[in-house]
Amino acid sequence: MQRILAALSLILALWVHPAAFAADQPPPAKKAREGLMNKLLAPGPLMEGHKKLEHTDCLSCHAAGKGVPDQKCLECHKDIKQSMARPKSFHKLTDKPCYACHSDHKGRDFDALAFDTEDFDHAKTGFPLAPKHQDIDCVDCHTAQRSDRAIRKTDHRFFGKTATCVSCHTKDDPHAFTGKTAKKDCNSCHVETTWKDKITFDHKKDGHWELKGKHAEAACVDCHKPDLARAALGKKVFHWEGLKQACNSCHADYHGFDGLKTAKLGKLASCQTCHKEESWKTQITFNHNTKTTYVLDGKHTQVRCNDCHLPLDKSLRVKAKIDGSSSDTAERSKSANKLSSLIASGKDPPLRQYHWEHLSKNGCAACHTNPHIGKFPPKLLAKPCASCHVTSSWLELTRLEKGKFDHNTLTKFALTGKHEGISCKSCHVKDGKDIYKFANADKQFCVSCHASVHKEQFSPSFNSASCADCHGTKTFAASMLKSFDHNETRFKLDGDHLKVKACDTCHIRAPGKMLATKPPKPAGQFIFAHASSGFCVDCHKNVHIGQFHTEFAEKDCRTCHNTDTFLKRKPFDHHTTAYEITGKHIPLSCEKCHTPTKEAFPGTKHHAKAKFIFPDLATRNCATCHVDPHKGKFGGRCVECHNEANKWASIGSFHKNYTLTGAHNLLACEQCHFKDRRLTGLNDNCQFCHRKDDRHQGGLPDCASCHMQQTWSANTFHHSMTDFPLIGAHRVAECNACHKSGVYQGSPTDCAGCHIKEARAVAFPNHKQPGFEDCGSCHNQFTFHAKK
Repeated sequence: MQRILAALSLILALWVHPAAFAADQPPPAKKAREGLMNKLLAPGPLMEGHKKLEHTDCLSCHAAGKGVPDQKCLECHKDIKQSMARPKSFHKLTDKPCYACHSDHKGRDFDALAFDTEDFDHAKTGFPLAPKHQDIDCVDCHTAQRSDRAIRKTDHRFFGKTATCVSCHTKDDPHAFTGKTAKKDCNSCHVETTWKDKITFDHKKDGHWELKGKHAEAACVDCHKPDLARAALGKKVFHWEGLKQACNSCHADYHGFDGLKTAKLGKLASCQTCHKEESWKTQITFNHNTKTTYVLDGKHTQVRCNDCHLPLDKSLRVKAKIDGSSSDTAERSKSANKLSSLIASGKDPPLRQYHWEHLSKNGCAACHTNPHIGKFPPKLLAKPCASCHVTSSWLELTRLEKGKFDHNTLTKFALTGKHEGISCKSCHVKDGKDIYKFANADKQFCVSCHASVHKEQFSPSFNSASCADCHGTKTFAASMLKSFDHNETRFKLDGDHLKVKACDTCHIRAPGKMLATKPPKPAGQFIFAHASSGFCVDCHKNVHIGQFHTEFAEKDCRTCHNTDTFLKRKPFDHHTTAYEITGKHIPLSCEKCHTPTKEAFPGTKHHAKAKFIFPDLATRNCATCHVDPHKGKFGGRCVECHNEANKWASIGSFHKNYTLTGAHNLLACEQCHFKDRRLTGLNDNCQFCHRKDDRHQGGLPDCASCHMQQTWSANTFHHSMTDFPLIGAHRVAECNACHKSGVYQGSPTDCAGCHIKEARAVAFPNHKQPGFEDCGSCHNQFTFHAKK
């Protein structure tokens, strides 16, 4: 039966289809009236929304023999299809086909969407109505109207709402969630009975951070503050996700740790190391004695943390008193207010000092200014303050028992002799101020208390020495001086000087100088001016002044003499003078050259002065002692031609710079060296002597390239070696016929270079015309007038 009905439906469909009409019969007009097939077969007219389907294909809604499947409806009603894709929606949860609720063929005015709003079970939509929602009308939520439909535009549209709170309460959402939290519905935390009170959000489970102590009492917005940048644009968006669990991510770092780490505590900015959430200020678990390397005891237990851990910014510091007591209350309050105003304004708290790198070395000086700097010597300053002081009272030196200070071991100055019985203030008080640091440690501190009476009497080297080198602490008297080693001075005693017993034989009284002693005593002479020359002339007269050259007259007498006997001289090295002795001069005695003069030595009549100064020896002039057989004809420097090695005979290689050959070897010396002329530094350049004889006028400066000294007229120049070999008539031409004005280099090699005037003078044929540029095309050098 179904097959028969299907076949009949297909025939009827083809019969009413526009293609079934003949070409000359137009299809029926589309009017609001009911279609023909609908009148014949349908139970009634289609409703207004489906009326256009009456004139098309019934199979748009009906399946052949299968009724009206849901898939046919969803092909047009795509919004219903999307609704069914959600897990909770009315059409998803219902198990009825579409036509069970939405039938048709009941007339144009039939409302297929009508339902009983009073008895409608809202739980079938996936959103049961709990208290609060049960008391409101449907249209309070379903506010949308069918304004885009052809009929019943003012009817409410119940379709489109989702089973979520935000579908209706988006504007009421105070949270402005972002990220993954934005995907959650409000009922994941709230209930409809009491929206604000019973919140089911588990901050530990869902927020991955358990709220304890004061955090459990805080409002959400106290931590999840709105984004200020978006708030300025009128968008209220809170920071719900991405908040860090570190305390300083929300709370200002009051301590100013700035990421500081220690070996024991790790990162100091981890507030939970010392604080608890139940009571941030009172329940502090920090123990300075166990968690740091510095134990607090004595007065240190009474001070506040910030009295030691001061801000790095010195302008924010509270000035502490010198004695280490608590800071002034007014100053502390002023600093605290300034700190609070910084935090309130949103600025970072000031960074503080919590770590002292050299605490074990500096000790107390890390916080307290050492009042002994500049007073104590380095040895005592290097000691820790705790060696004398205690933290219970800085001013009470309980660790330094009275009278137990060992001056001999703790200082550089051991108390001996008369220093043992004096009080501390006798030395350590100056101008009413305590002084513990003394200069002149190298002098054993004597001059720090005692004035030296030898300042202008001794040399600087002895004035810089300690008084203790000569004096003792039992008595300062000169009669009790320690034994003095004169060899420690710059003048060692030897020879006849050892026979001198009394010091004042040499160290005579200095005229007009008195020592600042009580009573004053005359000062002896201990400073001598001629230390560089061995001090001799300070006591002995130099008899060689005017006899020796200044260089030797001012030398130390001990260069030639000794202290055993002054008359016996040491061997003298003549090479140290300006005249080195060689050859026949070696065996001569001094008197052969240094002959005595009529002038005698002071204090004696028997010893005449010998002549040791020869002014002419500066140029090594032999004529100072020897007669010149040449009578000055060759100048005064005999060594230019003679030497002592070959027994003064003439040396053949004296003419070193210019070898004499040919005609030069026959010339007499005075022909070149006339009027004592010295031609030093010359070479074999002929121009130096024969410039006037140069017929080439300097054009060819190297004469030796063509001429020889043996025969000047013998010319070794070959013109065939140049760029222009001489052939034909050129072989008999004079040099200056081509090389005029002494120009040799750069002369032209082409005919026109020399004969251009002759060529232009030829009238027939006219050589000025083109084609006569190359003379060699018609002429040659043997017979110029003959053609080739």
